[in-house]
Amino acid sequence: MCVLTRVWTRASLYGMTNTTIYTTRDEAIQHEIIDPIEASGEVADARTAYDVDAIADEVLGDHAAGYAPKVDADEFWRIVERHARPADAAWLTGRNGCVSIRALNDFLGGAQ
Repeated sequence: MCVLTRVWTRASLYGMTNTTIYTTRDEAIQHEIIDPIEASGEVADARTAYDVDAIADEVLGDHAAGYAPKVDADEFWRIVERHARPADAAWLTGRNGCVSIRALNDFLGGAQ
């Protein structure tokens, strides 16, 4: 598990009035989750290191809220750390989530 620098520069986390509201969930995920994680310098690929969709479920408001963050910076980083992927697993990432190659191999009975 990576220990990330606790820096999240989005204005919405500091009580500023120019909160960014996104029209699509994918756009919000990119700007409010992936960009800050990768900007920390701890990981180059947020989707490989973290379950980004699970983070989004906890961090972003629903469409009625306009896909904006609903947590502060400290809570954001606690959520990120909770959703770190195991360091010894390789992952296939897709639009609707991830599948562990190791778990997929076990499911297929160890087939190569």
